[in-house]
Amino acid sequence: MQEWIVVDQFGNQIAGPFFDKQSAEFFAKNIPNASVERKK
Repeated sequence: MQEWIVVDQFGNQIAGPFFDKQSAEFFAKNIPNASVERKK
């Protein structure tokens, strides 16, 4: 099962984990400089 997290520009996790990438991207688009990464 893949999990996705939202991280800020410094690489700190600010949201998640999400179980699908679309919901993580939807969350991230409201935050400047945020990106979605696969949780390791």
